[in-house]
Amino acid sequence: MKKISITVVSVIALALVGYVGYQFIPKWPDPVVSESNYEYGKSLLEDFKKSPYRPALRSQEYSPTGDYMNYSKTQSFKNEGRIKLDGNGLPTVLYESQYQYNPITISNFALYEYGKNLPERPTNKFWAATNKLMSMQGFDGSFRYGFSFKHYALSKSYPVGWSSGMAQGLAMSVLARAYTFDKRQDYLDAGNKALDFLMVPVSHGGPLSSMAGLDPSLNNYIFFEEYIGDRGIYTLNGYMFTLIGLYDWWSVTGSEKAHEAFQEGMKTLVKILPYYDFGGSSSYDLTFRTYGREKPHYNIRYHSTHIYLLNNLYSITKNKTLKEFSEHWNPTGL
Repeated sequence: MKKISITVVSVIALALVGYVGYQFIPKWPDPVVSESNYEYGKSLLEDFKKSPYRPALRSQEYSPTGDYMNYSKTQSFKNEGRIKLDGNGLPTVLYESQYQYNPITISNFALYEYGKNLPERPTNKFWAATNKLMSMQGFDGSFRYGFSFKHYALSKSYPVGWSSGMAQGLAMSVLARAYTFDKRQDYLDAGNKALDFLMVPVSHGGPLSSMAGLDPSLNNYIFFEEYIGDRGIYTLNGYMFTLIGLYDWWSVTGSEKAHEAFQEGMKTLVKILPYYDFGGSSSYDLTFRTYGREKPHYNIRYHSTHIYLLNNLYSITKNKTLKEFSEHWNPTGL
């Protein structure tokens, strides 16, 4: 009787181990889209083929110390639209009735200026933008926004002081390039603090999320949110910009923390690309899957951005999935 009891207990224990193990097997949902959204995507792809967007112009053999995705040749900052240059030539952006410094815009401006003089020392405006960016960093390492913002998928606006993974990633790309020329401790400290905040979970006020919004079993697949919601928004361009920032910081400083985050982030990226696809076009985010929106959120400029970001990440990783989706979303190689 004793032997039978032990055997029964052993079987139950093995069954429980198997069940618990099964719970942690990643279960990726079918990325299928409705027929109407498939046809919608096909029509948008035809529009893209006729558009002036040329993602090839920002595609390169990416270098963490080079001209950031050819920004010096393809970006422009001047007094027009919502942009107004301050007395030092740095861009501010109009939000409601007030011009504000935006950490992403300042980073983009710095990266634009950085490539102008290569291989010589960057322009004075690059250093001015870098110093401005550092002045915007909080004690916790975050680069927060000084204005409220209403995201189209959320019922409430973000309050003043909201944060974004993309702001952290772009700042690391700037600081990596500054550190390349000037091995200053404050650049190193600022970049490491930016990385530290990037790794703070959403539940604790940071941008680090997971793909559990698609299925609870995907909790180990990390995601850096550009926009944070009560469910995963999963903005694709912001995520890829953040991955490039991690790559830059790892490559320039040797940060093992950035290296590990980049590698884990790439594991997620190659898995999630099918979920953004609808009829050969790419969705801006996954709110049509996680928030029940009827149609994928499409923006032709960001479709182009997705393509050149994939091309740059492919040049780094040589992962064929990235190339396959870049070609799928840009079949004519624009």
